[in-house]
Amino acid sequence: MKYIMITGAQMNNKGAQAMLFTTINELSKTFPEHKFIMLSDAKLEDKEKQYQFDIMQVNKKSKLHFAGGFFRALSKGVGGKLKDQEQLDETLKQTDLLVDVSGFALSSKFSFKGCINYLANISMAKSYNIRTFLMPQSFGPFDYKPAQGLIIKRLMKKLLPYAEIIYAREKQGYELIKQYSPKNLTSSLDLVLQGGKYDLSKIFTGTYEPVKLDVKPSSVAVVPNVKTIEHSSKEKVLNVYKTVVRDIVSKQKNVYLIAHSFEDIALCKDIKSLFPDEDNVILIEEEYNSIDFLDILSKFEMVVASRYHATVHSLKIGVPVIVLGWAVKYNELLKYFDMEEFAFRFDENIDVIQLNEKFDKMLDNREEVSARIQLKAAEVKKNTIFSDIKPK
Repeated sequence: MKYIMITGAQMNNKGAQAMLFTTINELSKTFPEHKFIMLSDAKLEDKEKQYQFDIMQVNKKSKLHFAGGFFRALSKGVGGKLKDQEQLDETLKQTDLLVDVSGFALSSKFSFKGCINYLANISMAKSYNIRTFLMPQSFGPFDYKPAQGLIIKRLMKKLLPYAEIIYAREKQGYELIKQYSPKNLTSSLDLVLQGGKYDLSKIFTGTYEPVKLDVKPSSVAVVPNVKTIEHSSKEKVLNVYKTVVRDIVSKQKNVYLIAHSFEDIALCKDIKSLFPDEDNVILIEEEYNSIDFLDILSKFEMVVASRYHATVHSLKIGVPVIVLGWAVKYNELLKYFDMEEFAFRFDENIDVIQLNEKFDKMLDNREEVSARIQLKAAEVKKNTIFSDIKPK
């Protein structure tokens, strides 16, 4: 059996899950005989039975050990035991591709240990001569403490050139990675935008039963992001959402508050608490996977999104979206779709009057905006990154 190993994937976030599902869905067309393995440092045994792909738990000590060199020396200072060494060694020997779908991991915004873990994946692939692809993701900044920066930057210079292709999602990340590995670097939009219709038999075992949501006519989805509070304040975030929801309701629309990640549920509840007597402000507490979520979004007239992949999902299916983000990745994404005027950021001051004006403009021109999005989305799929990844 030959394997394709996927690193950087998660199950607790619909964006991360969508990147995993899309990668498997698309690469299974090119590599139909390969088995997919999701590498995880957490136990996901209860989920594995649902999926056609395997989930292999590898603790940090074992990964560092098999990454070799500097990482193997580092593993001796990590607690725990080396587990399933023979199984992991045999699996790596049978692995043809390592595909990283982290989204955003190599940055000083995350812990030093997290960045070491990211680079260890590449070193592990290099040790076993496994072809490696770093799928579209954000990179940087690299503002580490001096000693940590020396280690990380030396490792980046050594390991990043090993990847066959590095896809930088934003211009800023592209320029940063270019300093360490210019020859295998290219730009790309998010991979979820580039995926086609899901073949559910490639992802799920048995017959897949979608979880549906009945959405009232004339409805707008609001998808908050708890991370916006880190870049602003809870008071400011709630005030902006209060203004947005009140404006939507005043236009005789229904508002559905939907969590794109489990950690956003509390924020959805906080927003609903601002409208305790409004029956047309509806809190959705159920969990949906990324495939069901995509179907649910298609039922709305518009989306107000703070989650990056809620924005991606909306654009993929041609639903007009206003973004309340916190980073340049939102602006660059909307710029591609000629919609940058509809991008607002919590790490900057949001002019709620201008925000309401843009909402009105989008609502008045909804069909035109949707048609424009659909044209751009179709353009994305004409030449995707998945055509770059071929058997040798």
